[in-house]
Amino acid sequence: MKRITAVFLCLALVAAEFAYSESVSDKFKKTKDKIVQETKEKTEQLKTKKENKKQQEKPAATKEAKLSDSSNVQDILDKAYDEVDKDDYASAAKLFAKAAEKGNSTAQHFLGLLYNFGLGVEKNNATAAYWFEKAANHGLANAQHNLGSMYATGNGVKQDYAAAAQWYEKACGQGLGGAPEYYLGVMYYNGLGVNKNEAEARRLLQIAADQGSEDAKDALKQLGAL
Repeated sequence: MKRITAVFLCLALVAAEFAYSESVSDKFKKTKDKIVQETKEKTEQLKTKKENKKQQEKPAATKEAKLSDSSNVQDILDKAYDEVDKDDYASAAKLFAKAAEKGNSTAQHFLGLLYNFGLGVEKNNATAAYWFEKAANHGLANAQHNLGSMYATGNGVKQDYAAAAQWYEKACGQGLGGAPEYYLGVMYYNGLGVNKNEAEARRLLQIAADQGSEDAKDALKQLGAL
C-alpha cells in the first residue's frame, strides 16, 4: 500500500507540474493540438444537436449578436494558436486572456496551462489553478483533471484530497486515456479524500488499464489483479 501511495503522489506531481522529459514548449504544443482537435469535434457535435433541436424563438438581433460574439471569440483563439505555433507565448497569453475573460473554457484552460508552465507569463500556480477551475466548472475534462492534480499535490491551492477526488471523478469517462480513473482508483485504494474501498479502486484501475494506462496496469500487477 505504501508503495502505491508513493507512486500516486509522484505521478500526481508530474501531472500537476507537467514535468516531462520533452521541453515545456513542445509539451504545450502537443496539448494544444490535441485539445484543439477535441474542441472542433465537440463543436461540430454541438452544432448538430442544436440544428436538430427546436429552440424557443428569440429576437433576431439577439441571435445575431450571440453569433457575432461567438465568431469573435473563435477568431481570437485562432490568432492565439498561430502565436503559439510561432513560439510567441506572450502574445498568445494576451489573446487567450481576452477570450478567457469572455467566458471561453478552452481559452481559460490554455491560460491556466501558460501560467502553470510559465510560458509568456510569469509562472504562477495559483493563477493557473484559478483558470483551470473556471474551465473545469464549464465541464472541460482536461481542466478538471489538471485541477484534481493540483489539489492532490497542493500545487497552487491548499492540498485537499477530497477536492482532488471530486475533480478526478468529474473528469472520468471523458476520453483522457484513463488518467483520472487511475488517480481516483489509487485514492480509493489508499483512502485519500474518499472512504477506503479496494473493490472500487480495482474497478477504476481496470477501467484505466483498459484505456491503455500503463500506470494502472502496473498498479493492478502490484495488487495481483493481472
